[in-house]
Amino acid sequence: MLRSHYLLLLALLFCLAALAKAGKHDDNDDDDDSKVSLEWLMEHLGSSKNYPSYKFQHTPEDPITKDYDLEQIQFIIRHGTRYPTDGDVEGIQAAVEKLKESKKKLEWLEDVHSYNMHYEGLLNTRGQMEHYLMGRRLAVRFPKFIKNLTTDGMVVPEFGAYSSWSSRTTQSGHAFTMGLYENVGKLGSANMMAVPLFTFKENNDSLIAFHKACPKWEKEAKPLVKKKTAFTVKRYLDPIASRLSGKLGLNLTSDDVLNFYSGCQSEASIYGKADTFCQLMTKKELEDLEYNEDLKHYYKYSYGIPEVNADMACDLGKKIVENIESTDKVRLDLKFGHSETMLPLRTFLGLFHDKDLSENTPESEIENRQFRLSKFGFYANNIMFQVLRHKKTQKKFIRVLDNEEIIKFPGCQSEMCPVEQFMAYMKPKLTCNFQKNCDL
Repeated sequence: MLRSHYLLLLALLFCLAALAKAGKHDDNDDDDDSKVSLEWLMEHLGSSKNYPSYKFQHTPEDPITKDYDLEQIQFIIRHGTRYPTDGDVEGIQAAVEKLKESKKKLEWLEDVHSYNMHYEGLLNTRGQMEHYLMGRRLAVRFPKFIKNLTTDGMVVPEFGAYSSWSSRTTQSGHAFTMGLYENVGKLGSANMMAVPLFTFKENNDSLIAFHKACPKWEKEAKPLVKKKTAFTVKRYLDPIASRLSGKLGLNLTSDDVLNFYSGCQSEASIYGKADTFCQLMTKKELEDLEYNEDLKHYYKYSYGIPEVNADMACDLGKKIVENIESTDKVRLDLKFGHSETMLPLRTFLGLFHDKDLSENTPESEIENRQFRLSKFGFYANNIMFQVLRHKKTQKKFIRVLDNEEIIKFPGCQSEMCPVEQFMAYMKPKLTCNFQKNCDL
């Protein structure tokens, strides 16, 4: 008798546990293995991912200077982490109001930060720190090179720093040079130094924010993006909207889903939170939204429409080569720009080139694509060109770094690329004409 009561009690406890687990599963839409952690999420935020500064916590002096003289550095860098721009601020605000009408109480809505239009697009503290630390690392890697670019508390004429018209790029430049010249100048207890930062005029800039000076891109390429990516609405966005509509008791659209993803990106990149908007979506849905954003950038700024997008970086590509040929006049050249700078430049250079990303791309190729902004197109992403001369042979080499990691540049047989190989690859590209490409 006692044994039967004991077995009955065990069976009852088992059923209660199963019911509790089922309820928990219903609340979260997924099992524990599929929960969205901040660590996982950071690899799927696309262009809104923070710069991975953690990779470079222990930065030593670069040993390359034992055998080579560093003659020149050119560094092109996207601005750091920023507040969402006006359209995203409006979208996030609309998303919060829509979700307040849900039949299911979403307690995390109270934890969503208030996004104020007054601060739209501004560089935040994290973005400033990303650039400051990058400047410090460059100073640590090449202390002699950086010190030789100063004299009596001033930078030499062979130094140049440039930004687009935007406040977030000028701020990024100032933060970078603060880190670069800390302990070198004569200002304050940190021995800081003020350096000149030149800003290009909006709509008259073919070197950094060149999309603003390209009417053909604005009129022809930009509208084509919507047509090329129209299939993503039915394939990726509508199914998410349908599932969430049923779960939340709301009539949601694809635009609502995009607003949720925008809120997810902002909460994660600015505040380090994965437990607000992000928990609405499953991991698979977040991967689909990441790909949806990649596709838009692919067509809007990169290989999707190469005849316009690559040649937008024409003058910047020419300036890089021109500077390499003028190491006596240019020692350190810094440019602070946007995604609209970095993606056309990488396209012009032939970096991260997939066969094709389109409506017919197989799932296996999507999963293994090179063009994944979470891997290279995040905040403060960068490309560096170093001109090095071998101390014994006096031969000149070009070394290219993508996001501070050495790469084998296209057309080169090794990471240390003889200048002749580099120029042979670049020369055919220099026949481009920015004005001709961009005129209507």
